[in-house]
Amino acid sequence: MSQRRTVNIADYTYELPAEKIAEVPCRDRSQSRLLRYAAASESVADYRFSDLPELLPHNSLLVMNDTRVVPARIPMQRVTGGRVEVFLIDPVAPSDDPARSLAAGSPTRWRCMVRGLKRIRPDEVLHLQAEAERSTTSRFEAILIDRSKRSALLEFRWTPEDRSFSELLEEIGHVPLPPYIARDARREDRQEYQTIYAREDGAVAAPTAGLHFTEKVFSQLESRGIEIARTTLHVGAGTFAPVTAERAAEHSMHGERFSVSLATIERLAERLRGGDNRSPVVHVGTTTVRTLESLYWIADRGIVGGGADSLADSLDQWYALDRIEEGVGLPEPAEAFAWLAENLRSRSAMALQGTTHLMILPGYRFMTCDHLITNFHQPDSTLILLVAAFLGGDRWRYVYDHALSSGYRFLSFGDSSLLSPPDSDS
Repeated sequence: MSQRRTVNIADYTYELPAEKIAEVPCRDRSQSRLLRYAAASESVADYRFSDLPELLPHNSLLVMNDTRVVPARIPMQRVTGGRVEVFLIDPVAPSDDPARSLAAGSPTRWRCMVRGLKRIRPDEVLHLQAEAERSTTSRFEAILIDRSKRSALLEFRWTPEDRSFSELLEEIGHVPLPPYIARDARREDRQEYQTIYAREDGAVAAPTAGLHFTEKVFSQLESRGIEIARTTLHVGAGTFAPVTAERAAEHSMHGERFSVSLATIERLAERLRGGDNRSPVVHVGTTTVRTLESLYWIADRGIVGGGADSLADSLDQWYALDRIEEGVGLPEPAEAFAWLAENLRSRSAMALQGTTHLMILPGYRFMTCDHLITNFHQPDSTLILLVAAFLGGDRWRYVYDHALSSGYRFLSFGDSSLLSPPDSDS
C-alpha cells in the first residue's frame, strides 16, 4: 500500500464560519475577488477576477470543463399525498453515460437520493406534485425498483414517450443547489449556477471555478493571446460528500464520467512538450484537474500494459498514487497525450470517454497542471486534499487563513483563487 494513503484527514480541515459561505453570487460575475498565490515566492495578493487575463502568462492554454448542470431535483408525491423529493445521482439505463440517458425517451432508470425513502414501498409509484405538473406532459411517474441505505433505483416513465428526459427536467426539475446553501432554489439560479460556456448536459453540481467568467473576460483573454480548450466531466453529488474516515485509505472516492475530444488531446500533446520551457497549462477548477490527470494515468496504464484496450475503462482511485510510489517508468506528459491521440486516431474515435475515481492526496505528482483557478472549498473534503497536494506542505492553510481574515466569500457562489505550485516560474 502507498504510504500516501495513510494521510490523516484531520490535518487538512479548518473552521469555516457560516457567515463566510456565499448564498448568492456577485451581480457581475467577474467582480468576485481573486486571491493570487505563488508558492515559489510565497507571495499572496488580492485582485478581482476581471484581472485574470493580466495575471496569466500570455502564452497560456486555459482548459475548462463545459459540463452543464441539469435541474436534478424533482418534487414528487406518494399516492397518500405525502411529499418526497427525488435527487438524480447516476444514470443506470439506457446508459450509464449521463448525456445519453438524458437524451433518451421514456423509460429511464437512475440511482437517486430520495427524501423520505424509508416510507416508500417497493414497486410504489410516485407522481409529480400538483404544482410541478405541466400541460405538455400527460403523465410522469417514478417506480421504486430497489433501494439501499443511502439511495434508491427509480424507473421514470412519462408520456409522450418520445420526449427526452432532459427536456422534461427543464420543465419540472429544480436547480440542485449544494446542501450548504441554506435557502430554496430561485428562478435566477438556473443561470447563476451555470457557467456561461456550459453545453454538455449531465452534471448535478456546477464546476464552480468557471462561474466567474464573463464574455468580457473571454474577450480580454483572447486579446492577450490566451487559448481555450474544453473538456467534459459531469460533476456528481459525491463532490459534496465529506471525508468522514480518519485516514485517506478508508475513503471511497466517487466516480465521475468524462469525455475529452481528440482535438483537445492533440493540443495538450503539443503544449506539454518542451520541459521547463513549455507553454503553461492553466486548469479551471478541480474537475478539470481530475479529468486531465486521469487521462495521463490512463495513457500510462496503456503504455505499461502495451495496448489500448483499456482506454474506456474506469480509472481506480489508487492507480496514480501506486505508480508514483513506484517512481519508475513514468512517461513524459507529452508522450502520454501523444500516445492517447495516436490510439484514438487508429480507432477512428473522436473522443476519449470513461469514468474516473482518481483521488489526489498530498504527495501526488501533477502531470498536466501548471496553474490552478479554483474556489475555496469545504473543510474535510477531497478538494482540500487536492489543493494541499498542488501547493505542497501547509501552504494551503496559509492561503485559507488569508482568505478567511480578508473577507473572501467561500464555496460555490464565493470568490476565487489563482494558485501556482512551488516549481512554477510565475
